[in-house]
Amino acid sequence: LVSTPHTEVESLTALGRLVEWSDVTVRCVDCTWSLNCFRVCGQSEYFDRALLGSFREAQDCFLDLSHLAPSSDAFQLVIQWMYSDSFLDTPSIETAIEVLELGFAILCPRLSTHVAITVLVPEVDPVCVFDMLDLSRMY
Repeated sequence: LVSTPHTEVESLTALGRLVEWSDVTVRCVDCTWSLNCFRVCGQSEYFDRALLGSFREAQDCFLDLSHLAPSSDAFQLVIQWMYSDSFLDTPSIETAIEVLELGFAILCPRLSTHVAITVLVPEVDPVCVFDMLDLSRMY
């Protein structure tokens, strides 16, 4: 439920509980989530600095990541990982690369490592190994 954008929560009661139990709102592209500050700050140095520092985001308890995340789907996977250390479903290679980039942007190396090990490494074969090496040079 936590990784479900507000617009997709069908029950008003469930949405009310989700907002009540959360203390920070995060927007990414066209979706908004209510999250627990303790959970996300413990996983990401970016969230830690933005929400626990003396920035406006900390005062407003609101963070807009639209400039960092290429899609709300990628950020939804980031939230799933922050709350459970895994993904509910294996993402596509394209989405996994977006999550990898987002993991670097929000200073969350454990997320980037998880994506690389669980999604990208199993996809390496003799045909695509050179493409993967080119990708790794970028990082």
